[in-house]
Amino acid sequence: MKERIRILITEIKFIFIRMITSYRFDWIAGNINLLLGLIFLYLGINSFKDEVVSSNVIDSKTIKMIIGLYTFVVVQEGLVGMVSKVSEGKAYGTFEQIIVNPYGSWFILFAKAVGGSIISFISITIFAPLAMVITGKYFSVNLFKLILLLIPLLFSVFGIGFILAGLTLIYKRLQSFAYLIQFFVLSLMVLPSYPFSVYSLLPIAPQSLVINKVIASNVAISYKWWIYLYLNAFVYFFSGIKIYNYLEEIAREKGVLGHY
Repeated sequence: MKERIRILITEIKFIFIRMITSYRFDWIAGNINLLLGLIFLYLGINSFKDEVVSSNVIDSKTIKMIIGLYTFVVVQEGLVGMVSKVSEGKAYGTFEQIIVNPYGSWFILFAKAVGGSIISFISITIFAPLAMVITGKYFSVNLFKLILLLIPLLFSVFGIGFILAGLTLIYKRLQSFAYLIQFFVLSLMVLPSYPFSVYSLLPIAPQSLVINKVIASNVAISYKWWIYLYLNAFVYFFSGIKIYNYLEEIAREKGVLGHY
């Protein structure tokens, strides 16, 4: 367990160091884009202030948009990010090194995806208040509760990400397909999965909708829903790992792990 935690921490450090050294310019440009996006998001929503009687409506819409940005980052990293990491490893011949590690390639991919998600989360958390200062538009979010709700969403998305990563081992490049799946996943986020319905059995749907309800609308959910969110997420997460390992075995038998 300690070794797994050490690998996870090492991957986070590696991703951060690589961003500020090898990809410094791209990292700076990405953060500027994020900051400008947040600024125009705040100003765009507040431009309707004269047409809305209650300022609470504006604040609620702003919070919903920011929560949507957080959830989009999670979905982006879990789907496209994981596929990109497999494609990159196959292209540069480094994936064979990942395969032979004693914890399985899935764990290394998981560590990389978690590292990317954490860094993206930190970036938004830093630049969202900065954008507030620049625009003079302030609101508050319960960050601790948001993190507790993002965790099951993260694991649910990773479950699907593992399936796409496994398919990438066989079919080499699936970025375009991953982007296509991403739109399908985003459609899951608006399904009426709370209160409990048949849509609540799907991945991502209950986690994303509950985040919106709890953080933006201040809806209190029971402890049973908290348990269900995590249970649903881990079912899809471990199912994704199982399917990934199965697809990896197929790729081994076909001898295409190193092919690109």
